[in-house]
Formats: sequence, structure tokens, C-alpha cells
Amino acid sequence: MRFDDSVYMYWEWQKLSLALNAMWSELDDAASQIAGRRTTAIASIFEPTVDLEKVNLLLGLTNSNTSLIEFPKIVRRPTKSESAVRFAGKMLGALFATLGALEETRSSGYGDLFSSLADKPRTNEELLLHLDAMCLATNPTLELQPPKSIVILRALGNAFEDSNKSRSNDDMPELSLGEFFVETELSANWAGLSDQVVLRRLLLISPEEADAPKKAIEKFFAE
Repeated sequence: MRFDDSVYMYWEWQKLSLALNAMWSELDDAASQIAGRRTTAIASIFEPTVDLEKVNLLLGLTNSNTSLIEFPKIVRRPTKSESAVRFAGKMLGALFATLGALEETRSSGYGDLFSSLADKPRTNEELLLHLDAMCLATNPTLELQPPKSIVILRALGNAFEDSNKSRSNDDMPELSLGEFFVETELSANWAGLSDQVVLRRLLLISPEEADAPKKAIEKFFAE
């Protein structure tokens, strides 16, 4: 079994994913040893005949076979209103949280930030690595703050999702977020745009439909 996307919400996701993969590998090996065939720990404990004694046997065998797996001390990325931005606890949630924290710290404007990420196509994981490096360069302690407003991040999420839905309808492959920045750079020309203009251009791609976010957008434009 592999780690799930929730690891990306932590700054230490690379070390954490390695530790989790090692843990699951040891558990799967122990489950396979008990079963006498290749299986996984998750599959084995959900078999109808498995009781607490057999689970304890699995854990005991894992402990006896396993060298020490060191789990890192982890710190979660700063977030605000995750449910409103959506993709909470997922790779995209980690990307949006990091974009927000980076912009809150640098205050260079989302337009310049988006444009700087359109230099080349990146997978979502490559983009997260790149953003993490930018955060470390900005603040080596990674003590960053969440954004005061999430309206642009929400609009970005909606625009990204709706763009991929449209591509899917046209039998085109979905874009990563990094590829989305590259694709939209030609039409949006993000560099130098104010946050208000950035928001307007994202809303052109995907208009906001929910009432509460609409009010937040009106307030954002009025400021």
C-alpha cells in the first residue's frame, strides 16, 4: 500500500511518505508471511475470519521483522477556510495552501506569482517541490501565515477544475496545475496584473455560483 495524498499537507511530506511507505511495506510482508501468499495488510485484516488476535499477530510479526522506521516531526501547511477553497487534504489542497502562504509572505501579487510558475510545465508533485523551495528561500523556518483572503485561491480552484472538465469533454488529457499556468499565461498574461484583475480573469473561466463566496468577492473588489 502507498501513502495517500494527505501527506502533501505537511512541509515534511517527502520524509513522511518514505516512512509511511516503509511501514506499509513491512506490514504487507508480514501479512504475506502469515497468509503464505502475496497479499497486503489492509486486505488481510478485512477478511471475514480475522479477529483481534490475528491483528495482534500481524503487528507482532511486523515488529519482530522490522528495523526502526523513523517518522519525522511534521508541521502542517498554514491554511484558511480549507472547505471553501476545496481539495482539503489533497495534493491540490497543499498546492493552494502553499500558494496562499507564499503570496501572503511576499505580497508580490498573484499575477506575478502565477506568471513565474508558467516558465515550464510541471506535474503537481514537481510544482509542490518548486513552491516548497520558494518558501524555504523566503523563510528558512517555514513559519508562514495563511492568506487573509481566499477568494483568488477559490477562483483558481474552480477555474482549474472547470478547465479540466471541458478538456475531458473534448477527450483531451487533464492538466496539472503547473500546466494550467502555462496554458493560461498566453491568454491571461498574468505578470503585473493586480489581484483584482487576476480574480476577474479567473471568474471569466469559471463564474462563482455560490452566494457566500459571491459576497466575499464583492467585498474583495470594494476594498
